[in-house]
Amino acid sequence: MIRTAGNPLKSRPSGQLLMSVLAVAVVGAVLPYTPLGPMLGFTAIATVVAGANCATGPDIPDSGAGVKTWFYRRHALALNGYHDGDLLNLYLILA
Repeated sequence: MIRTAGNPLKSRPSGQLLMSVLAVAVVGAVLPYTPLGPMLGFTAIATVVAGANCATGPDIPDSGAGVKTWFYRRHALALNGYHDGDLLNLYLILA
C-alpha cells in the first residue's frame, strides 16, 4: 500500500491503519493452517514457498517506493506540494 506521495518513512500511517493491515496479514497467513481453511478453500503453501515469501517480502516496499518516485518525477508532481486533487487531475489528463 502506497498511501503517500512522499517518503513513507517520514509520513507514518495512523495506528488504526497499521493495526488493520497487520491483522489482515496475520489472518491471511494463519487461516490456511486452521480447520476453517480447507472449508473456505484455502490450502497451506509449501515451506520453501513460505521461506521465499519471507525472504523477498521486504523488497516489495522498496520496489514500490522506486516506482512511485519514478512516477512523480516523470509526471512532474512536486512531492512537497502534493494535493489529492493533483493526482486526480493527472489521472484525468492521462485517461
